[in-house]
Amino acid sequence: MARNGTIRGGGLRGVCLALGLLPGTASAQETPELAAKVDAFLARDVAAQGMAPAPDRSVWRAFADLGGTPVPEALVIVSSLWDCGTRGCAGTILDLTGPEARSIGDFIAHGFTPLESRSNGWREVDMNGALLAFDGTRYVVAIPSDQRRAMPPPAVAAPEPAAPAGRVPQQLTGGYATLSLQFAPLEGAGGARESEAVTVAVGDGVEIPSATVLNTQGTLAEGIEVFDVAVDFGPDWVRADFRNAGSGVIQAGRFAGPAIRFHGTPPVEITQARIEAETSMAGLTPERVLFAGDSLWINTAGLAYGPDTVIRIGLTLAP
Repeated sequence: MARNGTIRGGGLRGVCLALGLLPGTASAQETPELAAKVDAFLARDVAAQGMAPAPDRSVWRAFADLGGTPVPEALVIVSSLWDCGTRGCAGTILDLTGPEARSIGDFIAHGFTPLESRSNGWREVDMNGALLAFDGTRYVVAIPSDQRRAMPPPAVAAPEPAAPAGRVPQQLTGGYATLSLQFAPLEGAGGARESEAVTVAVGDGVEIPSATVLNTQGTLAEGIEVFDVAVDFGPDWVRADFRNAGSGVIQAGRFAGPAIRFHGTPPVEITQARIEAETSMAGLTPERVLFAGDSLWINTAGLAYGPDTVIRIGLTLAP
């Protein structure tokens, strides 16, 4: 589930009214069974982060028919000092058709508003003025919010290219990776923050030659440091190379580092993440490498780096 963004003032109320609800009321499609699935998903998410929930944590949820199935989808926003920042709070869209809820979209959101327009048969969703469209597997941002305000939204979001024929499910190659940077300061030091994200196709060569692409056009959330790090994705690994970043110490906090989500066909599910031998960043211990579903987080808060520093994380993927 995406983290670090703020619902402040009328944020939550605005979401509720957009769905025809008032704060504290239940959606017409909510049932105890569906509510229990959402609660279990959030509990698993907290466990995967390795941190206890924030003391001020509150959860808002609503149910809406997005995909045209008998079982509605859940729109969820988690609000707390740890989960919120300047761009919104941790928000997710959940598919509830299976025995367990699963995420079909993780975002930093002030609010979700289901629309009547559709992509790939699913209703599109307005989020903070940006258009979310279903790509056949997940909800993705179809057009950035600043551009959408200046032009009419597209009628249909462009689908991602199909994965190459014969792609092995246990590989990242042929799919996509979305990288952002997250920063959760020490308690009492303000809200958490997240950068804008960049999505790349996983294939040959270094997919992200410089993470400074996240700091273009003033889109980076204030207070997040960006280093000239190259990020490479292999069939079952992630590698970050600091050779162009100089030397220094990454900002201290509860969390500071990359958040990576993999998406492709079939969907990616990480079952193990391990620090491989090539890694040379001192202090990067196993408990700093977190994963859940299709997402990976590497907590480098307070660690030193230099031109020879390398981080390489090996992944085991479900078939």
